[in-house]
Amino acid sequence: MVGYGYSVLGDQYSAVEYRYVAVGYWYSVVGYGYGVVGYGYDAVVMGTVRWDMGTVRWDMGMVWWDVGTVQWDMGTVRWDMGTVQ
Repeated sequence: MVGYGYSVLGDQYSAVEYRYVAVGYWYSVVGYGYGVVGYGYDAVVMGTVRWDMGTVRWDMGMVWWDVGTVQWDMGTVRWDMGTVQ
C-alpha cells in the first residue's frame, strides 16, 4: 500500500511525507468517515510496529473514534519539504 501524509502538529514533523507500507491493516470499532479535519497520535512505537491508540476524525460535526490501527511499516521513504512552524 502507498500512503500520503501531511503533518501540521509541530516543527518536529515533516510537512510532506510519503510512506510505503508493505504490510498493514486497519479496523475501526466505532465508526468510519471522511474527516475534514483530523489528527492522530502514536501511543506505542515498537520497532516497525506502530499502534495508534486514538484517531479523531471531525466530519461535518461528527466525531469518529478509530480505536485500533496497526501498521507494519516495512519500509518508509520520506521527502522532508520543510517543517511546519
